[in-house]
Amino acid sequence: MSITIEKYENQNGIYVLRDDLLPGGTKSILLDSIIKRGAMPPSDPQLQGGVLPPSDPQMNGGAMTPFVNEFVYASPCYGGFQIALSIFCKNNNKKATIFCAQRKIRHPNTEICIKNGANVIEVPYGYLSVVEKHAREYLRLREPGFPHTPSLQTKGIILGAGGVLGAQYLAPLVPLKIAFGANSPESINIIASRARRVIETFHTTYGKPPDEIWCAVGSGTLISGITQAVNEMQGAQCLTPNCQALSTTLEKGHVEAVPCSKGSEGTACPLKIYGVQVGKEFKGSNSPNVTIIVYPKPFEYASKLKVDFPSMQNYDLKAFELCLEYNKNKSITSNIDENKKVLFWNVL
Repeated sequence: MSITIEKYENQNGIYVLRDDLLPGGTKSILLDSIIKRGAMPPSDPQLQGGVLPPSDPQMNGGAMTPFVNEFVYASPCYGGFQIALSIFCKNNNKKATIFCAQRKIRHPNTEICIKNGANVIEVPYGYLSVVEKHAREYLRLREPGFPHTPSLQTKGIILGAGGVLGAQYLAPLVPLKIAFGANSPESINIIASRARRVIETFHTTYGKPPDEIWCAVGSGTLISGITQAVNEMQGAQCLTPNCQALSTTLEKGHVEAVPCSKGSEGTACPLKIYGVQVGKEFKGSNSPNVTIIVYPKPFEYASKLKVDFPSMQNYDLKAFELCLEYNKNKSITSNIDENKKVLFWNVL
C-alpha cells in the first residue's frame, strides 16, 4: 500500500499521513490477511475439499467448516472499518454484513457501505454491546446443522443488496465474525509493519524521523501497532557517537542509523506517541513512549474542525484537533524546539 505524507500548511511542523487516500483507509491493509485466513479457496494447497484444517483457531472443537465467504462486523455508525470491509468484499467477490445502530437519519458511513454492496442490518436501540449481541446471534443461526426457520431469525432492518432476511437468505453463505476494529495480534503486526515503513518514509523525505506520532484511539489496533513498531525500532543503537537513536533493519538485512537530534548516550530516541481516546477507555499500552489523551466530548460529538483533507469527524478529526491545539500551545513537552516534526496518522 502506498504511503503519502503531506505537510499541513496551516501550522508549522505538522505533517499528515494521508491513509484516507487508500480505499477504505488504514484498516484496509488488514483485510487481505483476514480474508485469506477465513476464506481460502478450495484450490489452496493447505486445504482439502475447500475446508479449513481442524487445527485452525477459528474452529470450534476441531469441526471441519466450509471456507468462509461472508464477513460479519458489528460497528458504530461512525466507524471506518465497516467501510474498508464493504469495499474490500465488493472488490473480492465476498459478502459483507454490517450490524449497526438504527438512526432516525442514516449516517453517511452507512450509506457508503450500502453503496458498496454490503448488507447493513440496523438494530433498534443499538448500543455497541447490543449490536454485537445481534451479530453473534446472526452467526449462531448460521452454524452448520442449525434449523434455519423464520422464527429463529435475528431481528433488525436489512438494507443494501441482501434483500429480505429469511431462511433463503441464511442458507447459502458461510460467515465469519470479525472482532471490533479487527483487533488481533496479526492485525497489530501488520499495522506495525506499515508504521515502520511510514517512519522510514518520513525520515527519507524530511531528513529525520518524526518527534511525535498522533492518532485517534478506538479499538486500539492502530496505536498498538504504532507502539510495537517504535519499540522494535528503538532497540537498535544509532551508529552516531554518543547517541542511541531510532534505527531500522532494511530488507537487504543491514541496519541503517537514523540521525537523532535530541538523543544522548544511554537514552532512547525521543519519538513519542500520542493517542486521543475518542470512545471507550483504552487500557492496552503500558509503554513509556505512549500518552493517552481523552477527548473532552462524547463519542457522538462530531469535530467542527475544518481541514483540507477528508477525515472522520467522530474519530480522526478529533485527534487532529487536539494535535494542533497541544502543539500550538506547546503544553505537553517542555523542550519543544522550532525543528520539531509531528506526524498525524489520518486513518480515513
